[in-house]
Amino acid sequence: MKFHLRNILFIFSLQLLFVHLASSQVKPQIDFNKSVFLLSSKDGACASGFLVDQGKLLTNYHVVSSVCPFADCKDLQVLKASRIDGPPSEAIKIQKATLLRSFPAMDLALIDIGNALRYNPTIQTATSELPPPGTELFAVGFPSCETLKVNSGTLISSDPMHLSTSINGAFGSSGSPVFLGDGRLIGVVIQAISLRQAFENYLFKKPFNLRAVRLDSFQDLLSKSDLDSFKAEVRILNNYYSQALQDKKGLDRMMSSYQFIAAAQGLRSQVLINPSLSSLAPQFLWFDDYFDSLPQILKFPEKNPDLYLEIEKLLVALNLELNGPQRSLFKLLNVDEIKGALQKVGRPESHIIDIANTISSAITHKYYGVQIQLIIYCTITVIILLVICALWGASIMYVFLENDGSFISNTFKALAVALFFWPLSFLLFLFLHQRQEYEDGEE
Repeated sequence: MKFHLRNILFIFSLQLLFVHLASSQVKPQIDFNKSVFLLSSKDGACASGFLVDQGKLLTNYHVVSSVCPFADCKDLQVLKASRIDGPPSEAIKIQKATLLRSFPAMDLALIDIGNALRYNPTIQTATSELPPPGTELFAVGFPSCETLKVNSGTLISSDPMHLSTSINGAFGSSGSPVFLGDGRLIGVVIQAISLRQAFENYLFKKPFNLRAVRLDSFQDLLSKSDLDSFKAEVRILNNYYSQALQDKKGLDRMMSSYQFIAAAQGLRSQVLINPSLSSLAPQFLWFDDYFDSLPQILKFPEKNPDLYLEIEKLLVALNLELNGPQRSLFKLLNVDEIKGALQKVGRPESHIIDIANTISSAITHKYYGVQIQLIIYCTITVIILLVICALWGASIMYVFLENDGSFISNTFKALAVALFFWPLSFLLFLFLHQRQEYEDGEE
């Protein structure tokens, strides 16, 4: 009986082990080298992109401005790696590439390359499931635009638009698909997770953690008309602002603000170049001057009132991110005045309350907008540099004057202190100098 029980327990433990191995080492059956490509231009700009439909590549909107300037993709090059960990060695022959659709708020763009890659496997539709933090993820792309890599990591956090991950990447990873462990598409890489990591990669080639845009609503956007898709993008951007961006602080807030402003500018450019959105152009006349233009704003057209209300929320958020809640340098926005102006033009009460709360939140958080914030950071940096230079110069002079040697020897000692590991070299000089004075006093 004991022998049989031992066998049963042994078999059961093996089953548990195999289940654990199977769940932690899922290998999706995808030919990534036939689905993920390097996009490049003649001037050296490059990024990743992947097939989502026959002959259609998905990448970032900010990538398109480099590889397809002014929506002209005639110089676009699509390169393929023969295997994972291999370089992009084969150029795909493209008769004509066209920018099919753009989604600036989500930083996504769809490029049609015609019959090229028609029979290549495509990446399956994104999942609507949002996994919890700690979930294993992996990304496939061309970090540094060099080799096709599969890099894994975990989900750190998420917001209404983004996934912050521990997956390593580099410049060139933009446009890479991000998957759950079982191969379901969940996002597209857009940038580094922080400004500090991006600088470290630029200066020292150190990999940074990747941030991706969520794709749970993207398939729905593709099926909508341009007008309905635009409305959905504006709503997504507004939700991101109210639920995530407003609570950020410091450099993270400024970096996110620049991204938010770029997305809003992308939406405005869509209105200006897309004929089906031309009716929205008047609403963007006050793009970066909303609060000063508020008394002149008229009632919205009766058609699509919800869209116009969403656009107005976006303009309020955009102006707050640009200039902060200041009417002038020393005067804050008056929430009651703005509410009164909106009531005069017949805005719904719930809409007025939303805008008033947005402005009040900006005042409470004491965020001055990216322009003033940049001036503040630059001023602080200049002050720090001036203090360091003053201390550096004073220490050089001190070393020069305190030595009893010749002019030349004093100059060399001062330069040695200044150039080698300052201020540690200066502290070492002080220590040695004080010890020498003490020994001279003893004698």
